[in-house]
Amino acid sequence: MALTAQILPADSLSAHYSGADSIAVDSLAVDSGGMDTVVPDTVWYLLLEPPVEPTLPAHEAPDTDTTGMSWILTALLALFIIIAIRFRSNSKYLAAMFKDAVEVRERGNVFDETVREESFMGLLNVMWCISVGILLYTLIDLTRGIPWVTERLASSGIHLKEACFSGAARPLGMALCAGVTLLWQVVMVGLYSLIGNVFDDSSHTRMWLTGYLATTGLSTLIFFPLALLAICYPEDTPVILSVALGGLILAKLVFIWKGFRIFFRNFSSWLLFLYYLCSLEIVPLILLFVTCLGVCATIL
Repeated sequence: MALTAQILPADSLSAHYSGADSIAVDSLAVDSGGMDTVVPDTVWYLLLEPPVEPTLPAHEAPDTDTTGMSWILTALLALFIIIAIRFRSNSKYLAAMFKDAVEVRERGNVFDETVREESFMGLLNVMWCISVGILLYTLIDLTRGIPWVTERLASSGIHLKEACFSGAARPLGMALCAGVTLLWQVVMVGLYSLIGNVFDDSSHTRMWLTGYLATTGLSTLIFFPLALLAICYPEDTPVILSVALGGLILAKLVFIWKGFRIFFRNFSSWLLFLYYLCSLEIVPLILLFVTCLGVCATIL
């Protein structure tokens, strides 16, 4: 919007004025000593000018392929629906799993565990493996930005490329980490069963193994939403992984406390307990992370 002035010539004044106004103009011309011109009149008016349209950047379609990520989300949601349907048929499953995770009973009720409860626990552990695999891949993506980590990996012959964590490689990396976690879980169940039978009887070993599966199954309630958040909000990765670490520590403390109550009998058991902590609760987690890192660096 601009304020513009327009000057009208003398001969056009007659178009704007008539009657007495014309007589006043003629008398003004006679009194001015024969001047053939008059002082021009100025007319002010407002002129609205349209704003200049800004040049918008051209929209470029993303080059990322979301098909693989859709399959990851579909697998998670399908498992969630199956578990929800199973839980709807018997809402006491979680209460029974909580008892398996914290209680130590030499001889329980014959109706405490059923085939349906064990299958429900198995489904939760499968979802746990997928969720932990997604979080492990997210952790690898986060740690590759730390200089001393990349230097240490490079000295070990492991090179993480940028293409391994973008585009179609991202869902493939999550699937690979989930597969490695599933295999790791099967190996851990075998190790717990072997060590329990070596140092104690089968009843205590079964109690210990059931506690492990119940603890990991219940921790799925934490890891599943965190895995979804890691997929949908990758910019909040540090916060998501911090919460996941807290959930992992809590689950491990519950399981370690149950194992301590099962196998600790005298003071000499402290040494075996420390060996157990290092060999089955710390080292396997480190091996899981290193294995996922090596698989992503090799295949992707």
